[in-house]
Amino acid sequence: MLDKLIGPTLPPTFDPKKLRAHPIAEEFPMMERFEFEGLKANMKKEGFRDDEPIWLFGDPLQTLDGRNRLAAALELGITLSAKHFRIFVGTYEEAQAFSNRKNGHRRHLTAHQKDERVRAYIGKHPKVPSREVAGACGVSHTHVLKIKKEMNAGPPKSEDDKKLENLAKEWEGLDDQIRERFVEKYADDLRAMLAD
Repeated sequence: MLDKLIGPTLPPTFDPKKLRAHPIAEEFPMMERFEFEGLKANMKKEGFRDDEPIWLFGDPLQTLDGRNRLAAALELGITLSAKHFRIFVGTYEEAQAFSNRKNGHRRHLTAHQKDERVRAYIGKHPKVPSREVAGACGVSHTHVLKIKKEMNAGPPKSEDDKKLENLAKEWEGLDDQIRERFVEKYADDLRAMLAD
């Protein structure tokens, strides 16, 4: 398996400054600025850790994992060589599973960012079971169920919509005599409204 992950060598024209993020990587937000500054300070003090390579995937090669480390190294002027990179070789689905394993439980994601990730994942994979979404996004399956329910509920109702809904319920609960009295009482108003 390790041979599969390490993959082929980097092309001779490879330039880390020209790397773009792979769409799979963009499913995760970048670090907040204060966290990023902490990463830079640590990298400035300790250097770029060789045991945490930047993972690449696709054709052309794009950053699959390690966008923050790459950005920090470039901002600090650290010279990156082939030893700082690994190429993931596999299918798109395998790369996505790899990214989820590496990033799905990252501590620096806020609750809102995790919720947005769950929504995006459900949007891309609407038929995937809740437990699978939960595993991919680093949340509980009950939390995924809650978000699915919110997504299916549609936009929140306005006060006018709520009043209309309550009026419809009241109307359904009235007997025919009261309905007739209502219509007689408000017939002129209703005709005028319908004429407009």
